[in-house]
Amino acid sequence: GLGKLLSDVATLVDLSARHSGVTLDVIEPGGEIFVEADPSSLRAAILNLALNAVEAAGSGGRVMLAIQENPGRVRIEVRDNGPGPSPQLAEQDRLFEPFATSKPEGVGLGLALARSVAEDHGGSLTWGRNGDETCFVIEIPEDNPPGA
Repeated sequence: GLGKLLSDVATLVDLSARHSGVTLDVIEPGGEIFVEADPSSLRAAILNLALNAVEAAGSGGRVMLAIQENPGRVRIEVRDNGPGPSPQLAEQDRLFEPFATSKPEGVGLGLALARSVAEDHGGSLTWGRNGDETCFVIEIPEDNPPGA
């Protein structure tokens, strides 16, 4: 289920977070959530978002991973309290294009990959600023929605 997937990602990201002086919070879902998904590609997508978030948060920053269950859909959220994407990338929604990046050494494939994984699963990847946080959300249909 997704809870296990999230804790796998947290384990992988934790090292990088500690190295960067970033606090990592994981909000596990109450029960087990199942989605019709390829675990390795979904894990890679969440991992990419989480590592981006750690980098964006910077030393002393905070990253949060959470899963929320909505009727028939699952939201996987990755938030960070970094400054957010550069305005020129954000404005044109170019964030998700391969190679769009504001990091000189980064090859912004992470977001393009994460979006294509979400879309492969019949879902979406969106992002927004919420107060002082940047929040990336992967939404995918739940495997067995109640009443199906």
